Amino acid sequence: MLAVRTDPPIPDASFSFAGTTFTSDPRSGVALLLISGEEHDRLVTDPAQELTVTTPAVPLWRGRAVFAGWLGPVRPDGPLDMAVASFRVVS
Repeated sequence: MLAVRTDPPIPDASFSFAGTTFTSDPRSGVALLLISGEEHDRLVTDPAQELTVTTPAVPLWRGRAVFAGWLGPVRPDGPLDMAVASFRVVS
């Protein structure tokens, strides 16, 4: 399972991995995608090739959140591959 946590939690941020788009939860700001073992291997080998942000600017009720970059590498965390997407909130 691939989990992308937005920091701070951003609702409805979209990401793409291996041609599949998935969106962060409106409450937690975490986006989840079930991936295969082969996809896991590609993700940890070269995440920049496979994992992208498809909404670099997300409208919020006051302002918007702008993607600022990835915080560190993709980390295995038990059954999850965890990535952290940093956003900057601007008005």
